[in-house]
Amino acid sequence: MLRLLDGNGREIAFSDDAPGLSGDSQISHQFKVAGDYLIELRDIRFQGGAYRLRVGDFPCASVAYPLAIQRGQTAAISLAGIDVAGVEALPLAAPAEPEIDWLSVSRKRAGGASSGFSTIAVVDRPQFVEVEPNNAADQANRIEPTHDVNGRFEQAGDVDRYVFKAAKDASYDFKGFTRQQGSPSDLNLKVLKADGSQLAIVDDTGTEEGSVTVKFPEEADYVLVVEELTRHSGSDHAYRIAITPTAPAIQLAVSVDTLNIPAGGSVAATVTATRVNYGGPIEVSVVGLPAGVTASRTVLGPGRNDALLTLTAGPEFLPGTLHMVRVLGTGTGVADAAEFSGVLKPKFANQRYPSPTLTTAVAVSAAPAPGFTWKAEPAELTFGKQLSTKTKLVAARTMELAEAIVVAVEPAKNGLPAGVTVAVKNIDKGTGEAEIVISADDKAPLGDFTIGLLGTLKQDKVTVVQPLSLRVTLAAPLTTSAMFPEAKLVAGAETSLVVKVNRNPALSAPVEVTLANLPAGVTAAATTIPADQSEATIKLTATAEAAKGEVKNIQVKTVATVGMTKFEAVAPDLALVVE
Repeated sequence: MLRLLDGNGREIAFSDDAPGLSGDSQISHQFKVAGDYLIELRDIRFQGGAYRLRVGDFPCASVAYPLAIQRGQTAAISLAGIDVAGVEALPLAAPAEPEIDWLSVSRKRAGGASSGFSTIAVVDRPQFVEVEPNNAADQANRIEPTHDVNGRFEQAGDVDRYVFKAAKDASYDFKGFTRQQGSPSDLNLKVLKADGSQLAIVDDTGTEEGSVTVKFPEEADYVLVVEELTRHSGSDHAYRIAITPTAPAIQLAVSVDTLNIPAGGSVAATVTATRVNYGGPIEVSVVGLPAGVTASRTVLGPGRNDALLTLTAGPEFLPGTLHMVRVLGTGTGVADAAEFSGVLKPKFANQRYPSPTLTTAVAVSAAPAPGFTWKAEPAELTFGKQLSTKTKLVAARTMELAEAIVVAVEPAKNGLPAGVTVAVKNIDKGTGEAEIVISADDKAPLGDFTIGLLGTLKQDKVTVVQPLSLRVTLAAPLTTSAMFPEAKLVAGAETSLVVKVNRNPALSAPVEVTLANLPAGVTAAATTIPADQSEATIKLTATAEAAKGEVKNIQVKTVATVGMTKFEAVAPDLALVVE
């Protein structure tokens, strides 16, 4: 809380939770009488904490306008706030680099000594800036539905209208951006038909920005109506509405905002995905890693919403520097840069909207060596339904730590794909190896997944924790293909059939081959492909009385038996002409 007092202690200005500043305060005051004045600051809860007070002739700005600029383009950008008189809009060139999502914007008054500042989003879509007046239906600004719309509520009760054409059954997402960029506005969005009847609405969404998805019933003009929920107004009550065709999407979040990697060791973070109409795999990558640091090949497999990401440092990664990296997630037709606001909010006194320039990058630095390091041999495994595989955990101990390394799945709850189990074994006291078995039942999904492990060593007052990521692929146990080199067979003669099998690496067994639906008078001997081979050539013999004509549904079936479990595969149907 911020108060300005005169020399007699009388309050002449006051601020607490200034609109758009997410709990911070600001005052703009022109002194009419020279003399001594007092500035009083305190925490509104009378609790301790650090602060920074800035005093100067800078504009009291909270938001840049418009709120976004198209990547690689130039636009006039101004600042808005409680006191921005004398601040001109100036051109700003947005970089073309895809990894830059935010720019800092600073502006001075004419003749001023210091700048006000805000942030502006850098996006791929064109930006439309509203043209007043557009309050009435016949004044609506015409827009393209694939452009972002920028506007603001400069008078009390201001209503902004935008008209656009949509095709029959087209679906668009309308998403508002205000408070996370410093605007105090809380949006009310409506989509109307041309006759004024309501098609969709979104109003009070708490601390989140308003968003709505609309499917249009027919090709026609429609109207987007944007209002401030509380009817407040001012130059800082700016907004941006992103209008995009509805499509599958992902949103990634990371559980930490700093990664201090011990020399020679690893550090972990949990990557969590929110999926929208997308259930496929999400490959996780880290952009901007310093030399000597590698990231695990983490993937959020089909249907999985979290996975462990580990960063490992080699001896060349030295302390003393800080590196900012980005965590990206990509899938088939979807992509997102992970954001960190969820973990930053508690550190910033539960600030509702941490600065967007801080929420898309994570800091990486070096830390002292841990008490042990470990790895899996192999670290990438393939198995499948009703199969199991093994990997060896190999630990190197330092600091004379000899106690057992306790091994657990990470995250402990729901950390494995459905139907997959890990028979974890600890690395016993004084030893450096343990073998673990990973198995899947007949309901386990196919695809690529990441399994996280956590090793914990406790000795006296020392506790060392090291993460480990395993990349696992669940593939079909057995697949089969077959072909006739010559798809014709003369009655009374022979032809050959080539059968190939592809065994899962976790499956080692002979494969029996049988044929079905052969033409009458055509025979083939049952064949077994040995465990160390993957191909066989089978002779087909036709009697002189064999049925003439074409058969299109010859079936090649293969079976591998392990214990009481049979693994079957059938090749696509084959055609054969008997002449």
